[in-house]
Amino acid sequence: MNSHVRSVLLLALGLVAGGIGASLFHDSAPLPPGSAEEKLAVAERNLVQAKTQITKLQSQVVKQEPTVEDRSRAAAAQIFADLKAGRPVDMDRVFAHFRPVLRDLSPLFDNMRRRDERREHARIATHMGEAYQLSPAKQEALKEWLAERSIQDAETFRQIVYSNNSTFADFVNASKYRKPEAGLDEFMERTLTGPTRDKFINDRLREKATRIESMANSRVDRLNDVVQLTPAQEDQVFAIMARSSPEYDARMKMDGLGTDVRKVPTGRDRETAIRGLLNQDQLARYNTWRQRRLDEANKEAAEIGLRLPSNWDLYEDW
Repeated sequence: MNSHVRSVLLLALGLVAGGIGASLFHDSAPLPPGSAEEKLAVAERNLVQAKTQITKLQSQVVKQEPTVEDRSRAAAAQIFADLKAGRPVDMDRVFAHFRPVLRDLSPLFDNMRRRDERREHARIATHMGEAYQLSPAKQEALKEWLAERSIQDAETFRQIVYSNNSTFADFVNASKYRKPEAGLDEFMERTLTGPTRDKFINDRLREKATRIESMANSRVDRLNDVVQLTPAQEDQVFAIMARSSPEYDARMKMDGLGTDVRKVPTGRDRETAIRGLLNQDQLARYNTWRQRRLDEANKEAAEIGLRLPSNWDLYEDW
């Protein structure tokens, strides 16, 4: 090692050692009583002790996790901030935020539903009693049966809608097809006998078939306006629409159903069946129409500051 470099290093070490020694000597040397240095040293010691005590107390405090109310307020504040700033808010996000509120308010909604359904059940029981000679006791039994089925349907609805994994689309779909007369057919077919039972079954099938035909014809006309269906395609679309109705029953007598009377699930299964009937030109027009409807729906949602969920499906609505 170069001697000059060695001497510089030794000098540096000496300075460091000297500085450390001076500092230690200064700290250990007694300060003049009443001097400014003594007062400063006392104040520094007190400050260190105070900081130590604060740290000890902080370690003993139980950290409070944000409550549901805290998180709810924070989420609502963010949603409102986005709306105020003109940033579109996803409807799934809004639904997820208010879902706990819906859960909490479900007893109120149930009371309102039961009030309305009690009136409707009384009307149905009276009508069934007059049309099919039900005794007052059986009319009361029918009202109780309808009420029990209503409770079951409401529980199914709650399990779907209030699940932490449910989406806004789940809520919309679960809200459809909830009828006060759910369970009527089962009760009446079990209660009635002979010709009266046969008359009830035939009457109900005709009532449902009339509603289904009206719905299916309306949807055939709407699709025909878009893609210009052939007569054969019209019959096929009618059959698919009719067989996908929640009220469809294979025992129905209905023109246009053909030989296949199997029920068609709504949603994507029905959509796939419709698409399978179209040629390439029709399919292109159909896709354009669907996209236009989706764009219009998104535009309407955006006008009020919302954005449709990514899984939003329109084929259920036409």
